[in-house]
Amino acid sequence: MLTGNRCAMLLVIVSAIVYILAFPVTSHDISPWPFIFFALTPFFLFLEREDLSIKTFLAGSLWGSLMSLGMAYWLVYAMIWQYGISVAVTILIMVMGLVMPHAVIYGLFAVMYRYLKDTIPGAADGLLFFCIAVPSLWVVLEFTREIIPLLVPWGLAGYGLQPFNLFMQAADITGIYGISFLVVMVNGVITYLLKDIGLVSDADAHPLRNLAVRMILIGKQKRAALAVLLLAIAVPVMYGAMRREAMNDLVLKGKASGSLVRASAVQANFTQEERWRSTGFIERVNVCLGLARRCAAPLSPVGMEVSSPDSIVVWPETVLNSSGMVDTRLFSYIQSQIGGSNLLVAGGVRRTIGSKGVFNTAYIIRNASDTLFYDKNILLPYAETAPFGRLFGDYYTAPAEFLEGGTPPAARTGLGVIGLSICFEALYPWYARRAVEEGARILVNISNDGWFGRTSEPALHLRQAAIRAIENRRFMVRTSNNGYSAIISPTGEYVSKGGLFTRECLPGDAVLLDHRTFYTRFGDWIVYLSAAVMGVLLLVIVIRVK
Repeated sequence: MLTGNRCAMLLVIVSAIVYILAFPVTSHDISPWPFIFFALTPFFLFLEREDLSIKTFLAGSLWGSLMSLGMAYWLVYAMIWQYGISVAVTILIMVMGLVMPHAVIYGLFAVMYRYLKDTIPGAADGLLFFCIAVPSLWVVLEFTREIIPLLVPWGLAGYGLQPFNLFMQAADITGIYGISFLVVMVNGVITYLLKDIGLVSDADAHPLRNLAVRMILIGKQKRAALAVLLLAIAVPVMYGAMRREAMNDLVLKGKASGSLVRASAVQANFTQEERWRSTGFIERVNVCLGLARRCAAPLSPVGMEVSSPDSIVVWPETVLNSSGMVDTRLFSYIQSQIGGSNLLVAGGVRRTIGSKGVFNTAYIIRNASDTLFYDKNILLPYAETAPFGRLFGDYYTAPAEFLEGGTPPAARTGLGVIGLSICFEALYPWYARRAVEEGARILVNISNDGWFGRTSEPALHLRQAAIRAIENRRFMVRTSNNGYSAIISPTGEYVSKGGLFTRECLPGDAVLLDHRTFYTRFGDWIVYLSAAVMGVLLLVIVIRVK
C-alpha cells in the first residue's frame, strides 16, 4: 500500500495535520482529542520505510515546521493586527523564532529515530524500541523547547489529552512529560502493529493480498504489543479514577476543617486600546471592583457550615498600569471597597526609582500597609523582550518592554502562601512546582490573551495552565482579561469557567491544600530517565561500533 516513494511525504503532512487537529484550532475550547493517540503514527510509518539520509532530516523538519505553524498561527494575527508589526518583520520572526528551531528539533528526532533503528541490536523488529527508545527520544527533544532560549514549551504532545481528565490524573506522578511519553508510546505501538501487517512493506508489491491473513495472525504474533497498548491507556485511566475520587474527598475534608477560601476571578474584558489609555484609570478600577462585588455571596454547599471564609480576588494582568497612580492611596481605596477580609491579586506595572523600564507585576493587596508584589521572571520572547535587540537595533522593538523580575513565585500573605505566575509562566512545570515547594497552598495565574483575538491561543493557554493544578494538586485561580478565565480544581476540572470576550466575575470555592505529590517532590524525573535511556543506547552503539 505504501511501497517505494509513493505518497511518502504525504504521511508526514497528514501526521502534522492530525496532531494539530487534536488541539483546539479556533477560539472554541473543543477538539477531537483522541486524534493524539495516532497522530504521530503516519510520521513513524514514514520513518520505518526510509533509510537514513538527508530526506529523513527534511521529513522531520517538515513535520516540525507544519506543527509549529499550526499550533502558533495566532502569532501572525497578534504581530500584524495587534502589535502593528510589518509583514516582512513578522515573516522574519516566524521563520527564525518559530519554524527553524522546530524544524531542527524534529529533524534531529527523525534522524535519531532512524539511526537508533538501524544500529541498536534487535531494534528493527523489537517492541521495546517503540515502548522505550522512541518515547524517550521524543521527551528529551520536547524538553529542549523549555530550556532553549527564545522557545516556549507550547503544544507538547501530552497537552493534547487535557480533556481526557481521567488519563491526565497521572500527571501528579509523571508531570506533563510523562503524559507525552505515554502518548508517544501508544503511537509507537500502533506503528509496530501496522508495519507488520504489510502497510509499509517494500518486499510485497501487493500487501492487500495477505492483509486478511496477517490480521488474523496478529492476535498470536503481537499479543504483547496489544497488551502494552491496552495497559498504556487503561492503567492511567484506572489510576485517574481512584486518584480523582481521593482528591475530591480531600477537598471536602478541607472545606469542613476550615481551609475553605472563596475565590473570585474577575474578567474585565477591557479592549487593548482601553487598557493602556491614559485617561479613565479609576473608572477601570471601579469596573473591576464592581465585578468583584458580584462574587461576594457564599457558594458553599447547602448544609455545610462555613463561618465567613477568607476570600481571594484576582484581577487580570496589567490592570493597574498607571505607574503614577499605583501607590498606597490606591491600595487603601481598593481595599476599602472589597473588604478587609479579602486578599486581592491584581496585575499591574511597577517602576522603581531610577529604573529605565518597568516590571510586569502582580500586586498582592491586603491593606495599604500590607502590600506585596511579584515581578514576572520569565519574559515572553518578541512580545515582552526583544531578542537580538543589539543585532537589529531599532529595527525591531518588543510591543511591551519589561524588565526581568527577581522575586520568588511564592508569596506569604495573610491567607497563607500563594503561588504566582503571569501569563506564559504557567507553561513551565518547574515554576509552579517551585512555588509549591516553597509552601504555596493555592496557585494564581493572571494573564491577558486579548492580543490573540478569537484564535486558538486563549483555549490552548487555559488547557495548559490547568495541568499545573493536577501536577501539584492545588486549586488554581486563573484570570485573563478577555478570557478564558477559570477556577480550576486539583483534579484539573473547572469549578467555574468564563467565556471569551465577556465581562464577568467567576465565583468558586477553593481549598488551601498542603499535600505534596510525587511530581512536586521529584520534578521531571521522566525527562532525566529518558535522557539516561538515550545515553545508554548511544553507549551501546559506540561499544558495538568499536
